[in-house]
Amino acid sequence: MKNLICKFYDLPGDFQVEMMGLLREGELERTSFPKRGKVVDGVIFLKDDTKYLVPMHSIARIKPEPDLDTVEVHSFEGEE
Repeated sequence: MKNLICKFYDLPGDFQVEMMGLLREGELERTSFPKRGKVVDGVIFLKDDTKYLVPMHSIARIKPEPDLDTVEVHSFEGEE
């Protein structure tokens, strides 16, 4: 198994979707690893005999998906 340090957006789209699902479910192991002379916090994502080490700061920049059940809809019919 090979190890790769990879930012979230550098992963293929289907990997991103799968990883986000696992992250939301709390299924990914958290770890710290060296990157560019610093120790960063991240998660381990296993896929196709590869261990992806993904820094949390690359995941934290992702915009959350809107929860459509909590969005208020206002009708403006009849207003001018």
